Amino acid sequence: MPPDNRARDLSWYDWSVVKDISADGQWVLFEESGEPFAGRYAVSVRRLTDAPIHLGDGSAGGLSPDGKWRSTWPPPDPPRVTLLPIGPGAPRDVPLSGLEHVQNGSARFMADGRHIVVNANEAGHPVRGYLLDLDGGKPRPVTPEGVAIFRVSPDGRYAAAHGPSASLVLCSMETGAMSQLPGVEPGDTSSQWSADSSALYVYHFGEMPARIYRLDIHTGKRTLVRELEPSQHAGVVSIAPIAMSPDATHFAFSYYQNLSTLFVISGLK
Repeated sequence: MPPDNRARDLSWYDWSVVKDISADGQWVLFEESGEPFAGRYAVSVRRLTDAPIHLGDGSAGGLSPDGKWRSTWPPPDPPRVTLLPIGPGAPRDVPLSGLEHVQNGSARFMADGRHIVVNANEAGHPVRGYLLDLDGGKPRPVTPEGVAIFRVSPDGRYAAAHGPSASLVLCSMETGAMSQLPGVEPGDTSSQWSADSSALYVYHFGEMPARIYRLDIHTGKRTLVRELEPSQHAGVVSIAPIAMSPDATHFAFSYYQNLSTLFVISGLK
């Protein structure tokens, strides 16, 4: 959804789920698991003006800062993250030594383009966030057990994470220490960091229209920046996920629409 407020349908088949959008708002990364793909995840990208491109199978993570790679979690075992090029080049596997399972779609690039964060677990342990160096080395845990990362701030200092109670918290990337976010409301979900790392953009899952707020991580001040809704409201159950550029000028969202549920009511008087 560009700044001119005109929502455009960018879906491919009948189950397109947005995962990320480029900083300039020109590329959208999404998963397609519609009927032509027999229910499996197909990692795909599309420029706003072009047809979709199928890059490979798996669960899509995020775009690299330079726009050249897309991270994905490809089944089956062994657990790994695969980088898929959008142009010339071959896929590149990033091994996950010591990890038992990777959470679908959790692999996202850091702002430096040389590291990726994933949510995964070691055998017999709960999920937590790990930092991967694309040049190699063992994954380094960066959050306490039970705490999953969503995105890391552009300055690399904090991760927006969901704690054991599912509330939105900040986690230090250096020490793993968690801190509460002022101004957070129950149900807040993070969509993006601001470009200067001073705020998170949050919304409530299931709200219609979806209201995007800029939440200052220091003061807790909430500022409404955008309302998102599809052109057709009939049968819309939820709007999520929502991807947006760090400068809050471009948005992409998926929504779930149910038009085929039949209810039978009896015993009315």
